[in-house]
Amino acid sequence: MNADVKPDLLRPRWSKVLTDLWEDKTRTGLVVASISVGVFAIGMIMTAYMILGTDVDRSYASVNPPNIQVSTDPFDKDFAHVIEKIPGVENAEGRRSISIRARSSDKDWQTMGLMGLSDFQGKIDLLAPIEGTQFPGENEAIINQSQMHISGFQVGDKIEVEFSDGTTRDLTVVGLVTDQVYANPTPGQTNNVYITLKTLRSFGQADYFNKLYVTVDGDGTNAEFISSVASAVEDKLKDSKREAYRAEEALSTEHPMIDSILAIVGTLGVLGGLIAILSSSLIINTLNAMLTQQLRQIGIMKLIGARSSQILGMYLTLIIGYGLIAVIIAVPLGAIAGYGLASLMAGMLSAVLQGFRIIPLAIVTQVLMAILIPLVTGFFPVNSGVKTSVQQAINDYRPGDQTTKKNLFNADWLKGISRPILLSFRNTFRKKGRLILTIFTLTVAGAVFIAVFNVRNSLNIVMSQLAQHFMGDVTVTFRQPYRVSKVEQTLLEIPGVKDVEGWSGAA
Repeated sequence: MNADVKPDLLRPRWSKVLTDLWEDKTRTGLVVASISVGVFAIGMIMTAYMILGTDVDRSYASVNPPNIQVSTDPFDKDFAHVIEKIPGVENAEGRRSISIRARSSDKDWQTMGLMGLSDFQGKIDLLAPIEGTQFPGENEAIINQSQMHISGFQVGDKIEVEFSDGTTRDLTVVGLVTDQVYANPTPGQTNNVYITLKTLRSFGQADYFNKLYVTVDGDGTNAEFISSVASAVEDKLKDSKREAYRAEEALSTEHPMIDSILAIVGTLGVLGGLIAILSSSLIINTLNAMLTQQLRQIGIMKLIGARSSQILGMYLTLIIGYGLIAVIIAVPLGAIAGYGLASLMAGMLSAVLQGFRIIPLAIVTQVLMAILIPLVTGFFPVNSGVKTSVQQAINDYRPGDQTTKKNLFNADWLKGISRPILLSFRNTFRKKGRLILTIFTLTVAGAVFIAVFNVRNSLNIVMSQLAQHFMGDVTVTFRQPYRVSKVEQTLLEIPGVKDVEGWSGAA
C-alpha cells in the first residue's frame, strides 16, 4: 500500500456532501443567497418590531408624560396647586402656549409654537438635551428637534420671533432638545420654542398659563381612572368659570404614535414574507438544476448498492448545510439592520432606544426558516430525483426529453425559423413545472414592486385630493368665539384678501 495515500475518515456519502458544498462555490453561493434573503428580511422586521414595541413606550414613560392635557382660559400657578388637591391627581403644571413665527437672519419665516414655562426643572414632560442646555435664561430659548421636523436653527443662532399682534423680539438659541409629548411625524406638526415666563413678560406678553398638564396617581396605565380624573379636573375648571376648550387623555406607558409605527413595520413584515416565498422558489429551481446535473451520479450510487432513502438523506443533509451557512450570514445582518430600522423610526418620535441587543425569538424564527423552508421546498425535487431508476439515470433519461411528432415546435409551419430559436422555445416549454415556477417567481416579484409604488402614489393622490377641500391660503385659529360678520369686515379691508369664510368646531 502506498503510505502517501491518506484514508478518508468520512463515509463516502458525507464526503460527497462536503464536496458539493465546497467545490461548486457558485451553486452554493446561489442557494445560500436565496435562503439568506428571506431569513434576513424576516429577522430584520421582527427585531425592529420587538425593539420598537418595548423601547418606545419605555422612553415615553421615562419623561413622565401628562395623562391629561387641557387647553383652557388663563390661570396661574396657584390654580395648578388647586388642581393637585383633586383626588387622583399626582402633579399639575401650567404652560403658556402661543403660535408665533420665527426666522434667523434673512431666512424665511416659519410657523412655530412658543411654550412659556415657569420652571424647566418640573416633573411633567421632561425635555432631553440634544445639544447645548435645556435650561434657558432671560432672552434665551431652546428648540425641540426631531428627524421629521428640523427647524434649521442651531445653538448660538439669533432668531427673531413675531407675535400675533405684529411685535417682534430677538432670542438666542442656547439648546436643542427632544420633546416626546410633541413628537408627531405628521406634516402639520411644528417645532416648539421654549422660554421662561420672565422672558415672556419682558416681551410685553401676559405671563399666565393656558395649558394644563396633569399626571394621575399610580403608573398611569388605567384608562378608566384617567378619564374619571379628567372629568373631575374639567368640573373644577367650570367651577372656576373657565372653559376646557380641548382635553386629551393618554396612558403613561403607551406612546400615542406607537400603533401607527408598528403598523408600518407590520406592512414591511408582509413584504418580508413575500420575499421568503420568492426565495423558496429560487431554491427549488436551483435544486432541480443540481439534481439534473448529478442524475448520473445518483445512478452510479444506486448501482453500487445505495438505497433511495440513503441518497435522500444525503441531499437533505446538503440542504441543511446550505441553511446553516445562511443562518451564519443572515442572523447577524438581520439583527444589525433591524436595530438600524428601529433607530430610524424611533428617531421620528424622538424616542431613545435601550441599546443594541439580540432578540431570541427573532433568532429562533430565522433558524427555523433557514432549515425548514429549504427542506420543505427541496424535498419534492430531491425525492423525485432519487426515485429515478439506475437505467434512466445512467442513460441520462429525463421525462419530457422526448418530443413527439405532434409537438407544436415541430410543425411544418415553423420550418422557416432557425433551429437555435426553435431550440430555445422547446427548452422553455419542455419542463412545464419549471416554466410555471419561473413565471410565478417573476409575477410575484413584479407584483410586489408595482404594488409598493402604486400604494405610494395612491396615498399621495388621496392626500392631494383631501387638501383641495381646504382652499384657503391662510388659516387662523382663534382661542375664543368671535362674530363671523365682524371678522369678515375686518379682514376684507386688508389689501389682497379676496374671500373670508368662518368655521366653528368643538371636541
